[in-house]
Amino acid sequence: MKIIQVPIEPIESRYSVDWCDWFNQTIRLHSINHVNVTANPLTRDIETGSFLDVFGTNYYKAQQTQKIAKAMHNGYVEDGDIFLFHDLWSPSVINLAYMRSASGINFKICGCLHAGTWDKHDFLTKVGMKEWADGFETSLFQIADAVFVATKFHKNLILDDILQQKLLIIDPGFSGIADKIKVTGFPIFKPETDIVMKAPNQITFPHRLDPEKQPELCDYIEQKLKSTSLSILKTKECCNTKQKYYDVLARSTYTISMALQETWGIAMQEALFLDNIVFVPERLSYAEMYHSDLQYHTVDELVDKLIASYYHYDYREQMIKASKETKQELMKKGKQAIPNILKEIEKL
Repeated sequence: MKIIQVPIEPIESRYSVDWCDWFNQTIRLHSINHVNVTANPLTRDIETGSFLDVFGTNYYKAQQTQKIAKAMHNGYVEDGDIFLFHDLWSPSVINLAYMRSASGINFKICGCLHAGTWDKHDFLTKVGMKEWADGFETSLFQIADAVFVATKFHKNLILDDILQQKLLIIDPGFSGIADKIKVTGFPIFKPETDIVMKAPNQITFPHRLDPEKQPELCDYIEQKLKSTSLSILKTKECCNTKQKYYDVLARSTYTISMALQETWGIAMQEALFLDNIVFVPERLSYAEMYHSDLQYHTVDELVDKLIASYYHYDYREQMIKASKETKQELMKKGKQAIPNILKEIEKL
């Protein structure tokens, strides 16, 4: 048995390169034979799109599909092999299912699942892709032997969407989907950056400036904070490299989220790992990942928490303690994610 990894295209501002390195290191530690299906990227930047380049991602995946088809033609793929997609939302999965059915080679297909139209706030849903993507996404769950997600929230979001489509009722075969979806966590480690002096009044908004992240609420919060020394910095307005982004987070004291869409939440974890006090809404994946002291119900409550943390020593110490506890827990989960995924693969 060998694991054939199908990674995400390398993008400097994302974790695609890191994931490839981390998966390779962990798989080697488990003494598992493996190979990566890589290709030549069209671009290493996000030129058209939000979290992935619209044209670049399809260009990259098309090359991966060609390489997979050639490997199968040459007899490289055998019974018992495992295809591991770092992002299962890929047209290559359909091509693989076609080749598996037609060739009779008994390999397995699994992968990590990130964005999808099961989330009403997701980019794909907003641009109208749900009209046709429901069928594609349904086939992913039919094809895959295992689906890895980071949080229980994400798993339930997917299952709720399938229930709304009545697929679990109409087709008894869909009753096994819940068992296929494994909550393993996703790999993330502390960013490498220099230790710098914290700016005690700096609040950072680390997200994309997209509607589902509600960046417009920064203006409302700043208005509420105008009588204080606190100020908000939006990383997307000042950071043109990943290292600059890390440097801003390292200097920041507070980091906030007002997101409507978050199934894992990389940015807030990065802020925690760089010793920020973080405040998150009591919804989405945040509800299961963050200490209750760090969650808020309304934006006005968020403002109150920021002011209290800034001006009151005892309250700030309480928030620092909650942030440290959450940091330790999430760092542990991040390190355990790939071993969790490999344990699930061993069961296939």
